[in-house]
Amino acid sequence: MKLENEFKKWLKKCRYSAKTVGNKISNCRNVEKSYDDLDAHYEKDECKTIISELTYSADDARENRQSKHSILIKGNQRTGSATLKAAVRLYVAFRNDLKNGFSLENRQKISSNPNTKKEEKQKSTPKSLPHYEFPDNSKEVEETIAIALGKVCHFIQPQIVAKIREANIEFKEEFKAFCGNLDIDTFLFEDSDCVFPGVRRPIINALSFCV
Repeated sequence: MKLENEFKKWLKKCRYSAKTVGNKISNCRNVEKSYDDLDAHYEKDECKTIISELTYSADDARENRQSKHSILIKGNQRTGSATLKAAVRLYVAFRNDLKNGFSLENRQKISSNPNTKKEEKQKSTPKSLPHYEFPDNSKEVEETIAIALGKVCHFIQPQIVAKIREANIEFKEEFKAFCGNLDIDTFLFEDSDCVFPGVRRPIINALSFCV
């Protein structure tokens, strides 16, 4: 990666922790050991070939299929491939930002401008919300709400749940950065199909749940 230092700065600007930044750089270097320079692959097809070959689905894992790539992965093949693919996708996002006119220097100038800071502070300050009294929380009201919600709730198809599980594995490192000091394994345990952090559904035979 000819732009490794710029990539590091970009990751930091995206508020990734120092540990996550180091991991992403290391993962990209690991990919380059088998695929050579990521910049060349970006210029060729925006790393689509690499991303495709790093894709290892739940079906692949279940059938114990050989991975399409030749990168040595210690441990779970699916999780390892997803981690590497996530790093490459971040590098692609970084290069896309550069192509679209992103500049670290300009961003630093904007962030140091006191007028910009004042505007950002005003935008980030939430407006006071009106106060509402919650309705009577009696058993009758609860039953009424449950009946009303039951009519509009839909169940996610098993195929969609499978995609959610794959995404939880692939983007777990990114979710860690967003969660800060929270323990990500509490939410995204092994093979989790959780959609919202902190929300768990009952374990049932069919892989579907309501939202």
